[in-house]
Amino acid sequence: MIINKRLKGSITIFGVLSIVIIVTLLFTLLEAARSTGLRMQTDGRAQRETESVFAAYHKELYDKYGLFFLEGSGGNNTYVPVKDEVIQSCENTLDHDFLEATLVASELVAYQLSTDSSGNVLRKQAAICAKGEAAADAVKKVMDKLEDGDYSEEAIEKERQKALSTQDAIDDGKRAYEEASKDSDEGKPGDLQTEEQKALVAKYGNPLELLKGWGCEFALQNVIEDMSKVSNKRIDVTNLLSNRSSISQGKAISTLECASDNAKITDADNALFITYLNKYFGYYTKGEKGDKALDYELEYILCGKKSDKENLNSVVTKLFLIREVCNYKTILSDAGKCSLAQSLAVAILTPFGLTFLTEPVKQGILLAWAYGESVLDIRTILSGEKVSFIKSPSEWTLQLENLGNIFNKSFKAKSNSNGMSYQNYLWALLFIENHKKQNYKTMDLIEVNIRNTIGNSGFKMDNMIQAAKLDYSYSSHNIFLSLMMKVGDEPGSYLMSIQKEFSY
Repeated sequence: MIINKRLKGSITIFGVLSIVIIVTLLFTLLEAARSTGLRMQTDGRAQRETESVFAAYHKELYDKYGLFFLEGSGGNNTYVPVKDEVIQSCENTLDHDFLEATLVASELVAYQLSTDSSGNVLRKQAAICAKGEAAADAVKKVMDKLEDGDYSEEAIEKERQKALSTQDAIDDGKRAYEEASKDSDEGKPGDLQTEEQKALVAKYGNPLELLKGWGCEFALQNVIEDMSKVSNKRIDVTNLLSNRSSISQGKAISTLECASDNAKITDADNALFITYLNKYFGYYTKGEKGDKALDYELEYILCGKKSDKENLNSVVTKLFLIREVCNYKTILSDAGKCSLAQSLAVAILTPFGLTFLTEPVKQGILLAWAYGESVLDIRTILSGEKVSFIKSPSEWTLQLENLGNIFNKSFKAKSNSNGMSYQNYLWALLFIENHKKQNYKTMDLIEVNIRNTIGNSGFKMDNMIQAAKLDYSYSSHNIFLSLMMKVGDEPGSYLMSIQKEFSY
């Protein structure tokens, strides 16, 4: 038996409204969940795209110098040439689904350049690059030696001024001699000397006359036997970083969380920076020269001259001044040499009744002796051998009677296998050198050598970005019914802004 029965039903307006409210709430919750998912997805996309941009670091800079920097355009509106291309490539590989969002814009809102903080940004990265290098401990030992005393340029100049004041005493002695010879009624002034004093003067002469004749300049040809072996390479420094009138600066650096760490330099960093220079840059006694613009690169970093020969001459002069200070300290501690200088000073001054000048003349003799020993030291150092930083009296080579022979190019100081080489003395000079100057001169060399590679003729270190913050704007349309999100370019869409920071 079949029974046909129809059921009738109805719904109230309240019920309809309740269903609408429930569905609206459900869709709103779904859209809110989608919004959260969108935020997470776009945040991940922004992170990946930022890392992809920085993965396009300057390859030649890394290959030649082990440094990671991203190339910007330079100028007041710095941007990254590869940025849009890399980000677009990343966007094109995305699979779109219900979490779809569209990249509207990306902007470089802050960046830090290698040249910021007087070049300490590069110095910091170079120090990190040098961690673990075998030379680091050796550099630290050299720095420790320097910290035991004052070997700054100011101290060297102070000793030089002492020598110059002694030259004034020489002039006084000469004038006194002339007056004594002219006015003496009791015979020649020399008759006032004892036989022993005459013998001293006959054997050693007057070292002050030699000192005055040598002056303050130091000639490279006096210590290098074959000048034809010295490099003749030159560079044009006109458009290098240290000579440019305007250097690009970073943007909104204070907003970068990593900025202060990137530019904060410690004593350990300074030692590591010297280690870095030792690895990547050439110098006079370094074996391989390569195809770089200059052979004597550490010398350029110290002196900044246009040619290898000029830089080497300037460095040798600096080394000589350091050796003179060190040798002067050594000779002052040698009682025997001080006693001989005292006796000779008295012998020189006695005929003229100028024995009150004994002390300055004695010091002049010691300075002349230290000068001569320093010439021999430089010759030994440039030949690849080692000389102690502070010598013991037993290591002293030059006898006073041979002072006039110091420019015989075969005449060298005793070497000491435990002493310091030319390389070590360069480290010492770098340690006391102005850091900003070092940083900029280092970047000069990087620029001139990178410009010689294919496609990098316009390379500039103040275009190199160490850290940056990028702002990404994404838009998305609502998929689920939403009563809450009605902002953006059009009803039913919304924008998301995400910032990402990255530093090498």
